[in-house]
Amino acid sequence: MRFVHAAGVCLLYLGLANCAGGPAEPTGPALLGRWGTAESEQVVLAADSAATVVIIGCTFIRTTKLVELAADGTFAFRGTYSPSGPIVSGPKPLAEVTGVVQGNTVELTYDVLGDGQRAQSVSLQRGVEPPFDFACPL
Repeated sequence: MRFVHAAGVCLLYLGLANCAGGPAEPTGPALLGRWGTAESEQVVLAADSAATVVIIGCTFIRTTKLVELAADGTFAFRGTYSPSGPIVSGPKPLAEVTGVVQGNTVELTYDVLGDGQRAQSVSLQRGVEPPFDFACPL
């Protein structure tokens, strides 16, 4: 069984997006940077001008669009949800991500659409990495 480090996959996702035609230029404030938590939660948000990825343990929510912030710091986007485990053919489910940026904190809520589960929320800090290095089976 192969394993891949979640942070490396995040960088891979962002790098692949940058190869696909270049980044978009924001017309206003945008969600940019790496956000995490020093708690035991395995959630990381990484955003640049070409892609935004939310890593939840070994699963991912990804959009290749620039996520712009409203004047009050709120944002919302839909992205493809990639569950961990074997690769499944067919369309990937969508997930909805909403949040608000206040200073160096982002309050993030994510919901995989149609899975019957409640939306999950987490508070993340700019520039904070999880305190552990976890590996995901591929």
